[in-house]
Amino acid sequence: MFYRFARQCVHLYLFFKLGPIKIQHRDRAIMNQPYILVAQHHHAWDALVYATTLAPTPFFFMAKQALFKQPLVGWLLRRLNAFPIDRGQPNVAVLNQTVDHLKTRPESLIVFPSGSRYSSTLKSGYLVIAHNSGAPILPVAIQHQGWGRNTLVIGDAIQTDPSQPLNRKQREQATYDLNQTFTALAEEMPARKSWLPVIF
Repeated sequence: MFYRFARQCVHLYLFFKLGPIKIQHRDRAIMNQPYILVAQHHHAWDALVYATTLAPTPFFFMAKQALFKQPLVGWLLRRLNAFPIDRGQPNVAVLNQTVDHLKTRPESLIVFPSGSRYSSTLKSGYLVIAHNSGAPILPVAIQHQGWGRNTLVIGDAIQTDPSQPLNRKQREQATYDLNQTFTALAEEMPARKSWLPVIF
């Protein structure tokens, strides 16, 4: 399967680029059903780090539409189960396609609720997908400190209730709770160290 081969190649590339990544609370990872991995977006390679580090779970994810206009990049992204999305225009069809994917295929979804590396405002699209698909939400966070000093922390899974209506108040509360979760995960990470030489 091309996806597995591509993932191994990307994993090898990221190992040389980032070094081994320490995982905290791997036991919290969901292995028996598709789920929605939600994380903050800091680096261009974040989705690839999660997809390779949390193998053997197969993932699919959204990527900005402009990337697919580059022939080689677009070809590779599609074979890594990525699909294009226009960040400026939320598309109901894309949400429905994503929900159907989670319900019918054994692949988990990677979502960055901020939508961009340059935004810290969380959007609730991931919550709509979780509510409509019944897939649990798995919050994760990663700390980059340089080669071989990166840590990935997995949070507790969050389960929504598809039988209950999803209103604005619930979305706002879920967004607040997710922000709190990201803060808590960051506090579990090792303290940042200064790697400057000490002069006596």
